[in-house]
Amino acid sequence: DPEDDKTWLTYWVVYSWLVISDTYVDFIPEHIPNYYLLKLCFIIWLQLPGRCMGARLVYTYVFAPIYSFAGDDIKNWLNRTAEEVHDYNRGVAKSLDNMKADAMDKASRQP
Repeated sequence: DPEDDKTWLTYWVVYSWLVISDTYVDFIPEHIPNYYLLKLCFIIWLQLPGRCMGARLVYTYVFAPIYSFAGDDIKNWLNRTAEEVHDYNRGVAKSLDNMKADAMDKASRQP
């Protein structure tokens, strides 16, 4: 069902942002009482079925406006980053090929 797929994709997008942001603000649990209980309740709210599904609301009112405002910048950044990663990986592969050739050359010279 495409609608079900869209619903769960929306949930996973919002949940992934929660996990990523939680990684970078690890000092918050120290200052908010019952942080993990609140986080659990938030995650449950994100998954609620029907119109109450929090992930749909967060996506509609937070992520969609951000993406409509900065979507082109995000796409350009992702494309540049992908090109840099591709170039880096190509350089690593070339270095490994050179190391392999050197090792094969040394191995062939030994008696």
